[in-house]
Amino acid sequence: MKRTIRKVIQNQGEIARRIGLNKIELKTDYHLIKQQPKKIEQLRNRTYAVKVKQETLEREKEENKIEEEKNETAIEIINPYPAKMIYNEKVDETTKKQLVLLGTGWGGYSLLKAIDLKKYDVQVVSKRSHFLFTPLLPSASSGTLEFRSITEPIRGARGKKENFHFHQSEAIHIDTNEKMVTCRSVFADEKDQTFGLKYDVLINAIGCDVNTFGIPGVKENAFFVKELEDARKIRYRVLECFEKASNPALSLEKKSELLHFIFVGAGPTGIETAAELHDFVTQDLATLYPDLYLYVEFTVITAENKVLSMFDAKLQEYTRKKFYRDHIKIQTNMRVAGVPKKTMVELSDGSKIPCGMVVWCGGNQSRELLQSPTATASFPKNNIDEILVNNNLEVVNQKDVYAIGDCSCVVDAPLVSTAQVASQQGSYLAKQLNRNDTESIVPFKYNHAGLMAYIGNWHAIIEMDSWKFSGWFSFVLWRSAYLTKLVSIKNKVLVPFDWAKAIVFGRDSVND
Repeated sequence: MKRTIRKVIQNQGEIARRIGLNKIELKTDYHLIKQQPKKIEQLRNRTYAVKVKQETLEREKEENKIEEEKNETAIEIINPYPAKMIYNEKVDETTKKQLVLLGTGWGGYSLLKAIDLKKYDVQVVSKRSHFLFTPLLPSASSGTLEFRSITEPIRGARGKKENFHFHQSEAIHIDTNEKMVTCRSVFADEKDQTFGLKYDVLINAIGCDVNTFGIPGVKENAFFVKELEDARKIRYRVLECFEKASNPALSLEKKSELLHFIFVGAGPTGIETAAELHDFVTQDLATLYPDLYLYVEFTVITAENKVLSMFDAKLQEYTRKKFYRDHIKIQTNMRVAGVPKKTMVELSDGSKIPCGMVVWCGGNQSRELLQSPTATASFPKNNIDEILVNNNLEVVNQKDVYAIGDCSCVVDAPLVSTAQVASQQGSYLAKQLNRNDTESIVPFKYNHAGLMAYIGNWHAIIEMDSWKFSGWFSFVLWRSAYLTKLVSIKNKVLVPFDWAKAIVFGRDSVND
């Protein structure tokens, strides 16, 4: 009996030491056991209960450890690019609000020009260091305008202001809980350099990318009309094709292939680019390469059964007839199946067309940042990854986070992705952010100014409500409208100078 009692007490004492029981309680239990042997079973039960409690505590501790490891793993998945430093950490609450603007397109630049720098410390993040006047980009690809005439440096947008900062980087992750944007340098030798930007107000104006629809070879072999570098590549490629075709050793068939230029997409970008390059060839290169002019061919391919679908049917028909007179071929109801190399297009009917250049103007798609399932996981989006915003352009279910331009979609009133929509949204949002707290918020209202498109040889089409114009007079209005919309005095001087220079001396035809 005594051995049994001692063994029980020893086991209980060992357990007690682990969980910190009072020694007095053990002594009391020993005294009771000596006096009442019948309570041995109760002591055993108590010992077992203490042991179970200890095992439960250890199991809970292990489960908590596993849960913490899962949380750490989840954080790594959500933000695979942790910022190495926070650039604009606020020192105290008396400093100005931190406004982070992503993008320098039409929406971002309009907001940047109008935002009140007395109320905000503005951080601008963009892959390009300039604003690009995109409606005149086709003119730059043909040499009608110089590249510098349609750009404006972002760093000069607000002069030498201490609370305006520009970062030539790209946003790779947005954490709305921590209110921080993780950014990465766009330069190849600095890809591992990341930094964070804290924000009180975040503006998403990152625009969109060219939509390739996943067609093989488009991204690798086709030319786009999106950035300034694209226009430069197109101009140099046209001149390169003419120089190659002038080689007397080439066959007539090869010359025809090199001088066949294909444009995929019959929207404003595709039509205007084809028209501008046709002017370049017929008005300038035809005099420089007179023996090659008869081999030149232009073809516009579209999956739709019409061109310029957003214009009135009469203006569409006017454009088709104009292109027919200018010997620009239009293939409707035809899909591109692939671009296997830079000098060939494969159609959906199985035919292959050799050519000198493929210019892809097939539409837009969301940026990689918005397509990522983790980088912007807290943003509600539609089926094409556009950020959903309310009538105040504030992101749905988010506070002080806004989206404007091509990357956004107003839930109650979706708008077409155009420069004038983005520009109006940028100006509106700047006005709302500049307002006093006592002023009420006014919902955004889009004012449609009309549609314009250049169709070549000093002709254009214009549609404004019920008014429709075409011909040479529309061309004058087209140039006048864009001249007034240019964003700086420098642009408004250089652009008409380039127009006059092209008329008097011809377009630039140097391939360097």
